[in-house]
Amino acid sequence: QAWAEVVSAAAAREEVGRDEAMAALVTLSRLIHAYSDAVIKLDPDFLAAYRWAATGIMYLDAPVSGGGVAAAARTLTTIAAGDEVTYLRCRPVFLAFSANTAYMGRSGNGQMTKLLNNALTMSNLKNVVDVFSLAQRLDLNLTDFYKVVGASSGGSRILDALSQMTEELAAHLQLLMMKDIEHFADGVRANDQDPTELRARGLAGALGLVDVVGLLAHAQKRGFAG
Repeated sequence: QAWAEVVSAAAAREEVGRDEAMAALVTLSRLIHAYSDAVIKLDPDFLAAYRWAATGIMYLDAPVSGGGVAAAARTLTTIAAGDEVTYLRCRPVFLAFSANTAYMGRSGNGQMTKLLNNALTMSNLKNVVDVFSLAQRLDLNLTDFYKVVGASSGGSRILDALSQMTEELAAHLQLLMMKDIEHFADGVRANDQDPTELRARGLAGALGLVDVVGLLAHAQKRGFAG
């Protein structure tokens, strides 16, 4: 973790020449795996690839998706962008902790893919919050409703994840989601696009996470939510 923090901080501040960063890069055999918090805006990320390349260092932006459970199981998805030859060299390393890897083209596209994925997840979460709140008001058995929807066309990854969440974990993830949706909005604005509608929906989904997890937990305890 130490090298990732050093390189991430140095890259974000564009302090390429720092001794700490260079030492970390040597340890990495002069290949950088930049995680999602390293550089948020895509234009600086794209320019960084050229800046590093000028020193002989190949740069990839390669965020991951899947969360803590997938990380522990080494089944993350790594989303890489930058020089394709460098990606192919790094892919065996990515596969050590990933079930899937994807190459998304020019530097910056990895980060943007991750940001869009986050926005889609939170938008889907807003659907879950709205529908399950309505189901409760209609006096449906939420435990049974969850099982039916999860096995039907209304199912989704975020819906599946809710069954594994405690209210404490949901509160922690809620804070991360609220941060992530702002990163998404910043990245979209940096590319001259309007994130307003998706930001609002994603933020609403994040804000409803704790409530919907609590709703399901309460239903499971009582057997029926009325």
